[in-house]
Amino acid sequence: LFMATAGYFSVAGLSFPVLPRLVEREFDGSKADIGLAFGLLAVGMLFARPLAGVMSDRYGRRPLMIVGSLIVAVAQIGHIFAAETGHLWVLFVVRVLTGAGSSAMYLALATTATELPSAEHRDRVFAAFSTMVLVGFAIGQTSGEWVMQEWGFQPTYLMATGFALLTTMVSIALPE
Repeated sequence: LFMATAGYFSVAGLSFPVLPRLVEREFDGSKADIGLAFGLLAVGMLFARPLAGVMSDRYGRRPLMIVGSLIVAVAQIGHIFAAETGHLWVLFVVRVLTGAGSSAMYLALATTATELPSAEHRDRVFAAFSTMVLVGFAIGQTSGEWVMQEWGFQPTYLMATGFALLTTMVSIALPE
């Protein structure tokens, strides 16, 4: 669970240094466009969260992690596709899709982190889970910045896809 959390949040963390420059350089976007690209992630999360909750209760946490991480992986490839089109609206659609997958992922991860341990260990397990969120952000931000500076946006979003697929593989191995 901790490894899946770090993998997913590495994707999320990568967007902080990379997305603003992607919008500026590939779309000639403004600061408002950058803000909108970040905000649309939340819109996708907002609309997907109720459905994700229902699906989590009906099908389980692990299937939701698998589907959510696959959606996030596809959305990372979508960032590359959007840049190739040069149309900012395509990126905005990708960001909403990223938010939908992220909503499913986070809901399943956090729910598992609270349900899995016994009551006497729940606080410690959730504290460790929260720490892995920060570890993922740190990995994503530093590796994203480095790969973007060295090789550009495409390899950076391919790396993000790899983080998401790592999360998928780890999620497949998790018990329900």
